[in-house]
Amino acid sequence: MDIFPRSHRELIRLLYLIIGGLGAILCTHTILAYSLVDSDFVQDYAAAHALLHGKSIYGEAISTFARELFPRATIIENFHPPFNALFFLPFSLFPYSVAFVVFNLIALSLFLMILEISLNYFGTSDKLKAVIRPLSLLWSPLYFALGTGNSSIYIAAFIVAGWVAQRKGNEVASGLAIGIATCIKFFPGLFALYFLLTRKWTALITMSMTFIVVYALSFLTIGPNDFGIYFHEMLSRDVLEWGDFILNSSLTGLLAPLLTETARTTPLIQNSSLKLILIPLAQVVVLLATAMAIKKLANTNTTNDAAFWIICPAMILMSPISWAHIFVVLIPAMLLITQHALQNGDRGQIGLLMLSLIAVSIPDYYLANLLVSWYSPEHVPWYIFLSVKLPTFGVILLWLQLIRINQR
Repeated sequence: MDIFPRSHRELIRLLYLIIGGLGAILCTHTILAYSLVDSDFVQDYAAAHALLHGKSIYGEAISTFARELFPRATIIENFHPPFNALFFLPFSLFPYSVAFVVFNLIALSLFLMILEISLNYFGTSDKLKAVIRPLSLLWSPLYFALGTGNSSIYIAAFIVAGWVAQRKGNEVASGLAIGIATCIKFFPGLFALYFLLTRKWTALITMSMTFIVVYALSFLTIGPNDFGIYFHEMLSRDVLEWGDFILNSSLTGLLAPLLTETARTTPLIQNSSLKLILIPLAQVVVLLATAMAIKKLANTNTTNDAAFWIICPAMILMSPISWAHIFVVLIPAMLLITQHALQNGDRGQIGLLMLSLIAVSIPDYYLANLLVSWYSPEHVPWYIFLSVKLPTFGVILLWLQLIRINQR
């Protein structure tokens, strides 16, 4: 029996409609506004443009073209894997602003698809769907992804496609989808651990072969010089320059500023030697705990989903660099926990999930800018810096909930 009278239900529906409409307007505004300024999208667009014109996808050619697009922009370099130049090649055929809008309209459509698939697969009630759908359009990580023009939503879509295929018993399609996601950014390669421990050999082989074939074709198309530049220079520089950045949501981004001074923060203790030990140790702990959880979770159809999705918070934490726009990939995991908590009437689990959701929804970009401006010209103290790391703590809490899901 519905506890609300009909007039109230209609008012609630109207409220959801208004929230959804507001979200759609804000998403559209974000896409259009950020199409006029430099963002992460410039790296891949410039790399694809350089490839199209027979130039290097790294180095001066990228910076020069970026300055032509945005004369007032800071120096822009391409730190992304070589395959991205090929992946973004179709978008480079359009003027920059048009390409940015098209890319993000597709990304927004993929986001809605990810949400809808997850809602349906985890048996979410119609009432809960009516709440989640409009509110999702106001979610901070979505705006981070749309504003930067990053490929995170595309990566999440490939991972969801791999999960759906795996659920249907199609290991070839599952491995293919995860393999493509790994070609765009390397950290989805951690799904090889899931395929290995669950003995999904066909998926593991397909994933590996997809990566090898795609990168072999990329090597032939882009050339050995640019591959050498990326793997011998850009990959390490990316970690050195951005690993301790205040917005890095990985374990590296949490621990490095606590152990060494950065451009914006003062550490808890200044000990670079301890940093070199503690960060890899934390990553190994996450890896081993994730592996043990997968072995325990992959016993039934219910917990096998948890075994798959525990990879996502683990890869965010273990990657040297993770930004909040990749949190989109956590949607299925959060809905999985929601389903499990509601089925078992576990209010504690629901409370922990809400804490995780609130934490990963914090717009850390604006919070970091506020704190840096507040303390300028001094650095942000370490204990204040930790407030910017609330999204990272949210990912850790979500990861722990997935580990313990079969123990409840």
